[in-house]
Amino acid sequence: MDLQLPRQDASTPLPAASSTRPLAPPPAPSSPPSLCQAKRARLTPMSDQILSGMANNDEGVGPVYDPHSNNLKETPRTEKLSGISALPNETNGLQPNNEEHLLDSKIIHSKYTEEQLAAEPLLGIAEWLNCAPAALTSPPPPKYHSPKSGGSDRSEDINEVRSGSETPPKLPEVEGSTRPVKSTDPTLYVWDLDETLIIFQTLRNGRYAELYKGSKDPREACELGRRWESLILDICDDYFFYKQVENYNEPSLLSLQDFDDGADLSQYNFDGDNLTVPVDTANKNKLAYRHRFIGELYEKGLEKLLTQDQLTEWNNLYEATDIFTDGWLTAGRELLEACQRANQHLNEKQHKAESLNTGNCDPILQASTCVKNYNILVTSGTLVPSLVKCMLFRLDSYFHHLNIYSSREVGKLQCFYWIRERVQGLPVRFCVVGDGIDECEAAQWLAWPFVKINIGPDADNRLPIMSMEILEQNMRTIYKLDQ
Repeated sequence: MDLQLPRQDASTPLPAASSTRPLAPPPAPSSPPSLCQAKRARLTPMSDQILSGMANNDEGVGPVYDPHSNNLKETPRTEKLSGISALPNETNGLQPNNEEHLLDSKIIHSKYTEEQLAAEPLLGIAEWLNCAPAALTSPPPPKYHSPKSGGSDRSEDINEVRSGSETPPKLPEVEGSTRPVKSTDPTLYVWDLDETLIIFQTLRNGRYAELYKGSKDPREACELGRRWESLILDICDDYFFYKQVENYNEPSLLSLQDFDDGADLSQYNFDGDNLTVPVDTANKNKLAYRHRFIGELYEKGLEKLLTQDQLTEWNNLYEATDIFTDGWLTAGRELLEACQRANQHLNEKQHKAESLNTGNCDPILQASTCVKNYNILVTSGTLVPSLVKCMLFRLDSYFHHLNIYSSREVGKLQCFYWIRERVQGLPVRFCVVGDGIDECEAAQWLAWPFVKINIGPDADNRLPIMSMEILEQNMRTIYKLDQ
C-alpha cells in the first residue's frame, strides 16, 4: 500500500472493452523498455484491486481453509508472494498486464500526438485513471501525519481499500514468537470489518444486490449504504473531531501515546488549540489528546452521545440492514460471542489470569480477565470512521478501542507485526478472519491460520453459516495440533 493513487469511487466500472475489434495498448515508447515496463508493472496490481471496486476478491495465494472439506486448500506458494514481494530491481521480472487492462489506442490517439505519447508513455493510462502521469511514478508520501491533498472524496475514508501490493516490513524477529502452540492456548482473533463482520461497502456500490441476481433490490441496497455513509460521517464530524483529524490518519489510537502527557481534558478547548501542519511535537501532543478523548467516547457508547433523531435513525437502519442481509449483522455478533465464550472457558480451565501482567495498560495483556480483548480489528478504512462504524454496527462491546487498527497507510502485514509484538511471550494462538487478499497474504507470511469469508449467496463460507467449530478445525489444521 505504499503506492498512493487518487481514490476512486468503488462503484466506478472499469473501461468497457470494444465488442467490434480487439483493443491495443499504446504504441511502444522511445524511452528504455525496462523503465516503461516497470511503471506499468507497478501500476497493474494497484489498479486491479482499487479501480475494480471489487471488495470481495476471491483470488490470491496462501492457506485458505475450506469449511466443507475441513482441509486446507493447498495453493502453490512461491518464493515471492503476490502483492507482498519487494521490487529488487526496476522491473522485478513483471510485464504489463495487457490482457486485463487494454486501452483503446484509437481514443488515446485522438487526444495525443505520436510525439506526446513517445515522450510520456503513461499519458493514455493516466487519462484512464483520471490523474496526472507523475502521480503514477512519484515517490510515496510519508506514512504518518501526511495531510491529504485537497478535493478528496470524504466518503472514501470510511471504505476499506484492497491493495494487494504490500511489501513485508523488515522488522526483527519478536522474542517468543516461535513458541510452540498448544490446543489449550486461548486464541487471538484478528478480524477484518467490511464484508466480513458487517456488510457495508458492497451495499454502497451495489455489488451485494448484484450477486443475488434479481432476488434483492439494488436500489434498496444502495439507499441503505447511502444512509449508513451519511450517519457515519455526521457522527464523525459532530462528536469525534473528524474535520480536525481527517488529514492525519494514524494506524491506531496507540500510535501517539508517547506524546500524551496525561493532562486533564475536561475543560480543554479542542476548537482553540490551533492544530496545524507541520505535525511537530506540539501538534502531535494535540493529536494525542484527541485520540485519548476519542477512546473515552468510544468506551462510553453512542447512547449517551446521540440525539433522539440520530438514535431513531440508527436503530431503524441497523434493523433494516440486518433484514436485507439475511441476518449477517446478527451472525457477526453471535460468532464474536462464541469466540469469547471459548476463550473464557480456556482461561478458567488454565487459570491464565495469574500468569499475565494485569497491571499493564495494554488491553491484550488483560485479556485473561476481559475476554473481549482477545479480539483485534484490522481494517483498511481510516481510523476514526472505523471506530464509529464499530459503534454503529454494535461491535464496540467486542473490541477495545486500542485493539482497532487502520492499515490504510501501512498495510495489514505491518499491523499484524505490531499485534505479534504486543503479545510476545504470551500463550496465545492466532486466527485471521477476512474476505480479502491483503489479510490472506499477511496471515500466510506469519504462518497464521486464515479463514476466508465470502458474501456470495451460494458460498460455503458465508458468515451466517460460519461456526466456532469451523474456526477451531482451521486452527488445528494449520497448527497441526491433531498430530
